[in-house]
Amino acid sequence: MGAPDSRASYLADPTIQSLTSLLREVANGLLVFPRFQRPFVWTREKRLELVKTILKGLPIGTFMTWRTRQHVSAFEVIGPWAMPAVAAPNAGRQYVLDGLQRLSTLYVALTPEKKRAAGQPGRENAPEDMWIDLSKPEIDVFERDFRGVADDEDAERSSSSIALTDLLDSRRLLKRQRALAERPDGDDLVERSDRIAETLRNYKVPVVPFVSDDLDQVTRAFQLVNSQGTPMSQLHMVNALAWSEDFSLLETIDDLRDGALAELGWQGVDENVLLRCFALVVGVESYDFDVQALASQLRTQRDAADRVAATLRAVASVLRTMCHIRRPELVPYTIQLVVLFGALNGRSPLSKAQGALVRDWLWYTSYIEAFGGSTSASLVRVAMDGLNAALDGGAFRWAHRKAQLRRFPQSVDFRHGRARVFALRLAHDRARVDETTRAYRLLADEGASALANVLPTSAAGAWRAGRGARVVVSPSELASLRGALSRPFNATLGERHVIPEEAWTAYREGRFEEFVKSRDAELGRREQAHFDAVRKRLFGRRA
Repeated sequence: MGAPDSRASYLADPTIQSLTSLLREVANGLLVFPRFQRPFVWTREKRLELVKTILKGLPIGTFMTWRTRQHVSAFEVIGPWAMPAVAAPNAGRQYVLDGLQRLSTLYVALTPEKKRAAGQPGRENAPEDMWIDLSKPEIDVFERDFRGVADDEDAERSSSSIALTDLLDSRRLLKRQRALAERPDGDDLVERSDRIAETLRNYKVPVVPFVSDDLDQVTRAFQLVNSQGTPMSQLHMVNALAWSEDFSLLETIDDLRDGALAELGWQGVDENVLLRCFALVVGVESYDFDVQALASQLRTQRDAADRVAATLRAVASVLRTMCHIRRPELVPYTIQLVVLFGALNGRSPLSKAQGALVRDWLWYTSYIEAFGGSTSASLVRVAMDGLNAALDGGAFRWAHRKAQLRRFPQSVDFRHGRARVFALRLAHDRARVDETTRAYRLLADEGASALANVLPTSAAGAWRAGRGARVVVSPSELASLRGALSRPFNATLGERHVIPEEAWTAYREGRFEEFVKSRDAELGRREQAHFDAVRKRLFGRRA
């Protein structure tokens, strides 16, 4: 195979290849599992179903390989099994771009000469040797663990079975068939093993080679063509390019989550946010970054994790202090975290006025849904520069200055940024009346479950999904609140949950649609007032 054109990025002609030849390429180190793929994650049920599909002669989909002059680190183990040594680049090495889960399953199931990796004991859901019970009329495939014990330890089942690793090796197959022939039904078992071996030897799969040295295009191609529902992110590509014997970005991030982020309660921060934070601290574009440039900087700037932790600590502090946001999952839009990180990166602790500016910026950009659509690198940069300038003492200026409050969605979905703002403002109203922070803690602990529907389950209608039906309450206290609403008006409870007296009366009398509409009108008025106050403070004010 000649070296690919470094400028080219295209699909070469697809080929139809036997499964056995594909597995030989893996065994010879010519077809490699790159580290930008996710590790082996398939369950036992999915592995067994894949093999059954092949034995039935049904298709299992296309495999895509990547031909390149780029060097990318490869997995050395799959589950408990050591992978073959990678062939030299001039031997025509390719990477598996789409099909790692399928191909690694088949490599383990069908390749006889495998070695258990040092220090890799059997693990739950790890791929193990597969067997087929030849005495069953239907295809009965099962796994044995590394000790050779069948799942059900059924001696009869074992004596009538053959390992899939024996089927493609003529000497091993013959040896096993001699043992099978000693059974009363031996002739039938031997004949069936021959048919299954023939099915495997003749099984063909389509293979499409992707030829390119452009890592960004390869990443995008993988994200688009992955056919087995096991998506790759840019994080995995960067990890593969930056990986060395003493550095793994994935392990660094795991340590960060378990350490500094866990102390903040921020271990759930999105991996794409973390990757962009790493890009910012090493001086790379935070949005449409070059994966190779980022990997190169990470290899040399080994203190990046410490700097990420320090800035995320500052972001978490200002969000908790000024907005009562205790978890990253409650931030309306994840890109807001990236912008805040870029603005606070390298800064000394914020003053009270700067903290208030960040607070108003967060609410304003959420209300106008500035990051609710397609987010571009230029928008992120403009937002970051604008916030930085304001924090440095200048007037806050941004293209969205005259934007209006966006209409609230017809139904409440906690995945929507406006719904999270709504929940936070409900928690604010409750905390103000209760004079405690319990509502904020409740929202942090329960998430979407704390934004409960107060209507009885018997209430029906599209209006039931609107914000007028939602309150911030512990799931265990929801029944008690519903009971209280069936009794005379309680002013304190009504103020705590933003339920005007007329709405309360409508609920008590079973006029639930009227309750929702009345309460929604009050919530809308409060939201508009908050937006107007934020906009008034934000524009024309100096930090």
